[in-house]
Amino acid sequence: MLSIELKKLKEKRNLSTSALAQGAGIPNQTLQNILCGKTDNPTLKTLESLAHFFDLSITELIEGPENIRFTRESDEMMLLKDYHALSPIAKSQAQSFISSLTQQDQTDPDACDFIELPHYDFPVSAGTGAALDGDAFELRQYPALLVPHKATFTLRVRGDSMIPDYLDDDIVFVSPEKSLENGDIGVIIINDEGFIKEFRDWSFISKNPAYPPIHPSVFDQVQIVGKVLGKLSA
Repeated sequence: MLSIELKKLKEKRNLSTSALAQGAGIPNQTLQNILCGKTDNPTLKTLESLAHFFDLSITELIEGPENIRFTRESDEMMLLKDYHALSPIAKSQAQSFISSLTQQDQTDPDACDFIELPHYDFPVSAGTGAALDGDAFELRQYPALLVPHKATFTLRVRGDSMIPDYLDDDIVFVSPEKSLENGDIGVIIINDEGFIKEFRDWSFISKNPAYPPIHPSVFDQVQIVGKVLGKLSA
């Protein structure tokens, strides 16, 4: 809360209310109203003046610099934990993605209209299956507004077994997952062949009724590659 954090900052620097008001360049009465809680929503100009005086961001001013720092550290620990849980291929994808973001930020910090993701050259089949090659990919740029949250790579759809939802030559955005829930559209590998199908009770279902469901046997090798989060139409 702004009033509480502002009192802490004021006491830490041993400032009087009038000295703080004068230093920040805001009316004394305005500051008093904030400190006593009468003003919960001061103007942006007032917040900017106070933040500048204490050399803080507006968020740090309102929430408290210690709280913001703890939140950032917690977020970074969660990201690190998620990274360690990834497969080697997924880690490579994450590293490529972070590297592309870093390069983009260094060359043009304001360039945020596009996101670069690994795009795999092999097609994922919406039909009878296609071989998957885990090393063949290139980095492609996609409009940021169209990239779903958590998507880390893209694949190309081949075939018509998932029409009308997914058409031949569509690009799908995928999040690496080790398991799927009923109703999820997933990318799977069965005996070294890749498919995009709907997951349902350990069967893999096509949207096109002309294609029968795939029911893997105990002798089949099944690997869940990821969950489809969205698409770009061809």
